[in-house]
Amino acid sequence: MFYAGSQYRSFINFESDTVADKLGLLPCSHKFVGKSGFFGYFNSYVVKHFTSNARFGDGSYLCLDIQTKIASIAKPGIACEVLYDIAVEIAKEAGFADKFMGTGQQAKFIGHGIGLEINEAPVLAPRIKQQLEPGMVFALEPKIVIPGVGPVGIENSWVVTNEGIEKLTNCNEEIIELS
Repeated sequence: MFYAGSQYRSFINFESDTVADKLGLLPCSHKFVGKSGFFGYFNSYVVKHFTSNARFGDGSYLCLDIQTKIASIAKPGIACEVLYDIAVEIAKEAGFADKFMGTGQQAKFIGHGIGLEINEAPVLAPRIKQQLEPGMVFALEPKIVIPGVGPVGIENSWVVTNEGIEKLTNCNEEIIELS
C-alpha cells in the first residue's frame, strides 16, 4: 500500500490473490482522504497479460455500460430502486443475470452513499424508495463474477448536482494491457 498527493492522499492497495493468479490482474482499491477525513474511492484492475477469457472483457465493458446508463438518468428526485432495477435489467439483457453482483449469493445493491461513514444512505438497491438529492455522494459499483476466474467491475464516486450527477473519480476505465 502507498499514498500520494498533496491536498488529498490516495491510498492504493494492491491485492494479488485469486484474480491475479488466474487472470493476470492486479485489482487496486484507491481511497482518497482529504484533510477533513474520508473523501472517496474507486477500484481498478491492472492487466499483466491479455486473457483468452472473453467473458472477462464482456463483463468489464458491461459494467462500464451500466455505469454510463445510470449516470445518464440519475438526477435529483429519482428513486434509488429505479437505478438498481435498470442495472439489473441491463445485466439480464446481456446474459449476465446469474453473475451480476455475485454468483449464488448475489449482493442486492449497486451503490451506497459515502460521507462520514464509508457505507451510508443513499443505497441503490431494490425497494429503496429514497430519492437522490443534491449534495448526496455515493459509490456506484456494478460487478460481474466470472465463475472460476473472479470478479470484474467498476467503482467510482459520484455527487448529485441540481441537474444530474458528476463523477468525482476521473480516471481511465478501460482495460490496459501491460506488456
